[in-house]
Amino acid sequence: NNSNSNDDEDEENKKKTPPVEMQAMVATVLYNIGMIHSSSASSSSSSNNNNGNGQQQQQQAAIMSRQRALHSFRMCLQLRRRCFGKDHLAVASVLHNIGILMLEEGKVSQCLEQLEESLRIRKLVHGPIHPNVATSLRHLGRVHQERGEYYLALSHHQEAAAILHQLRQESSSNAAGAGAVVSESDVVEAQIGIGQALQSMQRIEEALQVYTGVVTVLRTSKGNHNNKRGNNSNNGRLARVLRILGHLHMDLGNTEEARAYLVQSNRLLGKSTSSVNVSQPQTAAAA
Repeated sequence: NNSNSNDDEDEENKKKTPPVEMQAMVATVLYNIGMIHSSSASSSSSSNNNNGNGQQQQQQAAIMSRQRALHSFRMCLQLRRRCFGKDHLAVASVLHNIGILMLEEGKVSQCLEQLEESLRIRKLVHGPIHPNVATSLRHLGRVHQERGEYYLALSHHQEAAAILHQLRQESSSNAAGAGAVVSESDVVEAQIGIGQALQSMQRIEEALQVYTGVVTVLRTSKGNHNNKRGNNSNNGRLARVLRILGHLHMDLGNTEEARAYLVQSNRLLGKSTSSVNVSQPQTAAAA
């Protein structure tokens, strides 16, 4: 009897399939492995090595780590969709990480689908006003910036900044201090994204205003940090924005302002200030 045979086959398949709880646990392990490889890729990419062979080895190590991370995340995604369905936040997290890794690999067009799907899930579950929604929007802004779609990049970064501003206002007005925690780093990066898009659209005066506001925020934050790690993190970001301001002023022919910003940037990075040269205008490096 064929029906009995099929029933037996179904029962055997059920026995071979691990329980949902076990699959979810394996997915978590795969996610953590992906995060470890992703962190390793970031460390290799950001390492300072002036030796040519050393740089090449670090770049190769970063590529290998990203590939391993992507492999782990893709297996995790398959399991989480099976366990939780396609609209779960755990699925959104994996999609977001896959998108970021693909962006770092230069696969700009391919990563767009992953990040947009992650944003869709986060909006569905959290609603439109949430830190993770802002994070998704900010990274989509990065993708559109890379694709040369500056109006879309500006729109996404502005939406992210507006969400973060609203969340901060709600948090500060709450007597108990409850509410979503907004990272200052996210706020700053959203503003830098706005400045970068404006700069690419040749709206230089507006970009200057945005970058100058970022410097004010970072300097205030730097003064409030008591730990060395916080200061080091802010110093790098502050130096980066000061350098952009210096180059923008250089392009505009404002040599004194350009020199002042570039000197400040070099000091924060522990570099020589005597090497600052503002005699030749150059296009400001993107943030």
